[in-house]
Amino acid sequence: MNRIKKALGVSGLGISLDWLTTHIGINVLKVAYETHPMASPITALAIFGGASLLLHKILPKRKLFDWSLILFNILSWAGFINNTIVILQAI
Repeated sequence: MNRIKKALGVSGLGISLDWLTTHIGINVLKVAYETHPMASPITALAIFGGASLLLHKILPKRKLFDWSLILFNILSWAGFINNTIVILQAI
């Protein structure tokens, strides 16, 4: 159960930072807009959480697969990285 907590922590932090930078870009700096009208951090958490739980049940309990579960959840950081680049270009 420890590996699922780490994976969900990684994705939760990435999704939170994505939401924060989206909020800054849209509402504070007015340099960006949300292209997906139904975008929600709750939906993102449900998707990454569900996929993580599924992978946790399917993958063997070995060190290599523990890291692959965490690496999968690093994908949630893509939005944060993209938003940061957009904000830095606008400043």
